[in-house]
Amino acid sequence: MTHYFLSPKDSRHVAVAFFPSQLPPSYALLDPVPAEVLTLDALPFDLVLKQVTFSKHGPEDSEDLSGLRHPWADYQPNTLAWPVVSARLRALIDRHACGREGQEWVRVTVRPATGPGRSYYLLRFTYQPDVLNEAASVFHPVANRPALLVKPVFAPEKIAGLSVFGYPSTSWQIPSGLCISREVKEAAKQEGLEGLHFEDLRIF
Repeated sequence: MTHYFLSPKDSRHVAVAFFPSQLPPSYALLDPVPAEVLTLDALPFDLVLKQVTFSKHGPEDSEDLSGLRHPWADYQPNTLAWPVVSARLRALIDRHACGREGQEWVRVTVRPATGPGRSYYLLRFTYQPDVLNEAASVFHPVANRPALLVKPVFAPEKIAGLSVFGYPSTSWQIPSGLCISREVKEAAKQEGLEGLHFEDLRIF
């Protein structure tokens, strides 16, 4: 396998970065990505880290992070499911980049309810690369709209060399999921990055 789908590690108790309950109006429509976010160098607000516990009664959040072993994840779960990563993961992606990724970084401050915050980075893409094996992928037709991608299959020759690319979606500038190379995955494990989960992609 040359590339993997990257997501936050699943857990019953996890630290989640909450966006403000009252977002600016331009953020209300998240698909497509708000135009303002495509030009910012830093988000104009902080994300607040809370502990979220999942139970049969649904998720419950608390500002108390003391019970969490690793509250500061390198791939940070957040309430908009945006790709927010630590400086360490950003460095790994940039170090292995081949120059065709088109990645840009938007600085994000993540902080607990009380105490100092840390600098994280939102991954933003400048263009949407052609990565699919369209003949093998499964699409669902939608009236008066582009067909919906149901089961993507990636072409090995198209993704070769890419350190990172977005999981295909209409919000490709800031996708809800990332795909990373084997080199980034191995480096992340070797350097002990926290809160990362890797899944195989369909590649042929």
